[in-house]
Amino acid sequence: MNSHGLPRHPLKMVCLPVPPPGHLGITILAFMKLVKKLLLIYLIFASLNSCSNQFAYLPNNWQLVTNSSDKTKTVYVDKNRITQDGSKFRVWTKVLFGEVEAVKYSGNKPGQVSGEMMVKRIDSSIEYDCKARTAMLISYQLYDSEDKLIDSKWIKGDIEYAAPGTIHGDVLKYVCKNYSKKN
Repeated sequence: MNSHGLPRHPLKMVCLPVPPPGHLGITILAFMKLVKKLLLIYLIFASLNSCSNQFAYLPNNWQLVTNSSDKTKTVYVDKNRITQDGSKFRVWTKVLFGEVEAVKYSGNKPGQVSGEMMVKRIDSSIEYDCKARTAMLISYQLYDSEDKLIDSKWIKGDIEYAAPGTIHGDVLKYVCKNYSKKN
């Protein structure tokens, strides 16, 4: 009997059994670490599958905005994908070419190739500034004559003046006129 009045038992009867060397055994701590890793992996994949784009689940609502003067390009704006921040708008546009058109490209890193791609459609995200009357390309997707994606890039293009009578000028006019919030 011990000092508490309880019978003495050998230590190995009180402890959890220890697996013999070479035998795969898992402790509670190891199990918790495994569960934590699996949960982390699940959260990573779940976040990849649920697009962080606020417009990801909105249907397209394309609005014809303009045609080029030579009628070789038709430009649409997705009315569900327009956001405003002060005088600036992020706009998703679609340019359809009447015929397949050669679009120049260049690598954005030293040593990458440059050339032309045969394109039938370009979808792009463009930032328009109503005060400065400028346009800046944010991202684009190029599609071939079979409507297959052939290139896609997130870039921050040069800011350029959106001159009246140009495609950028027409989209800027449409967006600033129809979507500017009255403060």
